[in-house]
Amino acid sequence: MDAIREWAIGLCAAAIAVAAMQGLIPKKGSGTTFRVMLTAFFLCVFTAPLLTVQGIPKLNLSTLPGEVQNELLADTVDRQLRAQVSAAVEEIVDGVLSSYGVTAEKVETNTDIAADGGIYIACVRVTISGQVGGAATLRRRLETRLGVPVTVVTEGSE
Repeated sequence: MDAIREWAIGLCAAAIAVAAMQGLIPKKGSGTTFRVMLTAFFLCVFTAPLLTVQGIPKLNLSTLPGEVQNELLADTVDRQLRAQVSAAVEEIVDGVLSSYGVTAEKVETNTDIAADGGIYIACVRVTISGQVGGAATLRRRLETRLGVPVTVVTEGSE
């Protein structure tokens, strides 16, 4: 606090001195050069405390951890990947079921996302309404198209 008070006192003294000198110098000729010099002097006095301010320390990148992970971002990406995989699986299931004249009530995709970013589908559970003739054939066709085990459940048998 004392440093600010000393700076304010010095600033007031400089302002009084500059005002007194400006009253003594002529308006034209070399007076204009002297006025510019007085203004520069006052600006130097005004900004002098900034010279003592410590700068921002340089950031040492070697002190930062190797991997900075944002768990919220990772969870969001995982959720989006799971949603995209589920949507793709539902589209394939709907395509296969439509050839049998059946619609899926619910398609559950059990996915796992590995640490390396790989997406693995463990199994798919398809719930359909009503009885379907050739359910075993339908299940095999879904397994062939998806490449994973598929469980076909009719809505009444759960």
